[in-house]
Amino acid sequence: MLQNQWLAAIKELDVQEGKTVLSIFSKELEKEEFSYVFMNLSRGEESSQGCWASGRSMDGQGTFQYLQEVPPFASAPKLKPAPPYIHDAPPNVK
Repeated sequence: MLQNQWLAAIKELDVQEGKTVLSIFSKELEKEEFSYVFMNLSRGEESSQGCWASGRSMDGQGTFQYLQEVPPFASAPKLKPAPPYIHDAPPNVK
């Protein structure tokens, strides 16, 4: 059922927008270097066989690329430790 809902929504957007990218999103904010890149973040390489991983894009404006090894795009953040309630431990337990 869910797949059919997605397909219906995509078809509706195609009619309204002429492509499956919403025109209300500012083009200046789009990170275009990633627009047609599939980044594999799973084990295995089965996803490289999909139509989303290579060849001409469905909107005709780019060529899909498959990226098996995804490099970090920023340095590791320095985060404060999570408060105790996040760990589901009573406050008096340390």
